[in-house]
Amino acid sequence: MAKNQSEEIRKIMLETARVQIAGLNAGIAFWSGWVERTAKFAQTANKELLAVGQQKADANQVISRLTESSREYLRQVTELPGLAASHFNAEIGKSRGTKRGRAARAKN
Repeated sequence: MAKNQSEEIRKIMLETARVQIAGLNAGIAFWSGWVERTAKFAQTANKELLAVGQQKADANQVISRLTESSREYLRQVTELPGLAASHFNAEIGKSRGTKRGRAARAKN
């Protein structure tokens, strides 16, 4: 019985490690997505603000483009938690393979 108990503990420890790694990977996906989107917005905003300094630039058009860029950035950033959760769920699904418990089956 001791060997069976050791095997069960080993399985629990492996599953715990898999969940922790999946959590880390989801966090990395979130923050790398945030950095990517924020860098793109900052570059666009900088370009538009530099255009305001030029006498040829139409301030209303610059503000319009900056506002649109800001909306797009905020939309993309609000999607990040869902994307991270999906990434986590996909990682957990891979670690479990095709085994599914009773609770995981869809009911029709």
